[in-house]
Amino acid sequence: MKCHAALIGPALVVASQAACGRVGFALATDSDVASDARDAATNDAPSNRMFITRTTLASGFGGHPAADAICNAEASAANVTGNFVAVLYNQGALPTELVDATGFVRFDGRPIGNHIEDLIAGVSLYPVDSFADGTLALTINNLTVWTGNATSDCNMWTATTGVVGYGVFYAARHHAVGIGVSTTCDNAAFHLWCSEVAYQTTVTATPVSGRVAFVTSEPFTSVAEADQHCTTTANAAGFAGSFAALLAVDGASPASRFSTAGAPWVTTDRLLLAPTADAFFDGVWFTGMTKLGPTASAIPAIGSASLRAAPSVSDNCSNWTDHTANLAQGITYYPNSEFLDFDKTDCTVYRGSICLQL
Repeated sequence: MKCHAALIGPALVVASQAACGRVGFALATDSDVASDARDAATNDAPSNRMFITRTTLASGFGGHPAADAICNAEASAANVTGNFVAVLYNQGALPTELVDATGFVRFDGRPIGNHIEDLIAGVSLYPVDSFADGTLALTINNLTVWTGNATSDCNMWTATTGVVGYGVFYAARHHAVGIGVSTTCDNAAFHLWCSEVAYQTTVTATPVSGRVAFVTSEPFTSVAEADQHCTTTANAAGFAGSFAALLAVDGASPASRFSTAGAPWVTTDRLLLAPTADAFFDGVWFTGMTKLGPTASAIPAIGSASLRAAPSVSDNCSNWTDHTANLAQGITYYPNSEFLDFDKTDCTVYRGSICLQL
């Protein structure tokens, strides 16, 4: 059984889920991790590749033929062969060839999922993360794509008025697709989501041994309390060991609380988050994390400008003891499933932590 973080519109709330995967597993050796990482990126049969267009366009772009042409033009320009279609609803349905295709992968070979209906629902293993040339989509804060939904498609993508659903891809590799948000058809230009449709195969992700990482939503009033929430929540879900919150503390960066000499961090269903423990702190992750614990929405705090940066005096809510509303603090949060977005808010807002196994 595989677990996935579901993104639910219209508020794109990260849903809680039970943990799965091997409980209390041993840490991997370097060779184990390297082997598992290769396995996770390899599938025996050819699979359908997916990418996001660099092109942005308003909703009245002329329907599926025009969108498909853009997908194939960008694939061709990147020397990618194959037939690609845009992931777009048209008169209540997705393209037949897309529905019939199974087995979708990223350009790094990591599996996305097996059925487009699951991906449209926001359920994926490793989310779509790149343009047709394989470049990560890291230059755009919130990368939005037109998708439409079963009841709205901007008059078959010829109109610039009305309301339509669209998908959301967030900037780096750490986001699944969020479907179900609505916007008006006269909104700003969005990207397209393109998929190859040549194959009917099954893709899987090989579980990777490593240290567990997840998100929790419990409020806390001290670093010690946040750490305790992490360990208690993990142990209750069946994950043994000690955990700590990814927080900037006493002038030290969030990363400084953890050793990078051990195995890399993995999700609760054992998907690799970054190739090494050290690379994890660059914040460019292969996939998103599971939320464990209470059902409340998580808004995890970090308290610095990046995972490697030490906080300024005003960044970390006075070492997480200040809970007033009048100070803007450096906090990382995802009020709209925006999992890793460095921004500022006040000290009454944050709720929960990113928790890492020690």
